[in-house]
Amino acid sequence: MTAGRLLLILDARGDDTGLAPNLSRGMFASAAGPGLWAQAAIFKVWCDPVKVQDRLLARTGWASAHAQETADVLRGTPMTPRLAGGDRVSATDCVQCLVFSAPLAGREAEYDAWYSGRHLRDVLAVPGYVSAQRFAVSGAAAPAPFLALYEIAREAYETAVAEVARRSGTERMPIPDAVDRSRFASAHYRPASLVTVDLD
Repeated sequence: MTAGRLLLILDARGDDTGLAPNLSRGMFASAAGPGLWAQAAIFKVWCDPVKVQDRLLARTGWASAHAQETADVLRGTPMTPRLAGGDRVSATDCVQCLVFSAPLAGREAEYDAWYSGRHLRDVLAVPGYVSAQRFAVSGAAAPAPFLALYEIAREAYETAVAEVARRSGTERMPIPDAVDRSRFASAHYRPASLVTVDLD
């Protein structure tokens, strides 16, 4: 797996549904700690990401600025709506948390019911968590087939992440044995700049 750049294209439908159909919003960000990629370009795309991927790379300047490097491109299809937590914070004031995971073979239904039906809300109950959404991920660089994208208020980031770790596996945040723990991976990013790209 390339240890350099990630371009994560999320085919997401969130709170900005009033935008033009092919308008993409995203951000460049740097890792908040050790992770799979040192930088990320996280975009939400309101059209087929496969059809606009090359144009998106060119319009953002990523291709020209890093012409000698190959980005790891992942595409996500929403499995849940974007769920909001108790905090109301803009994206520029949030750390973007990517959590990849997978079920054990034959336990897919149990895993999906737990993750979408309970776990996202258990995490959002932790103060500082702003939003959560699940995606099915495609792309050769994906460490697992499913991704949860969390937004965490920057001012509460360290406390919030520590609290999730403390609650994990307890009655407040149960983790079933249907989860393949060997395929768990996470990466956290602090926004560096926001980008709006009109792909029409």
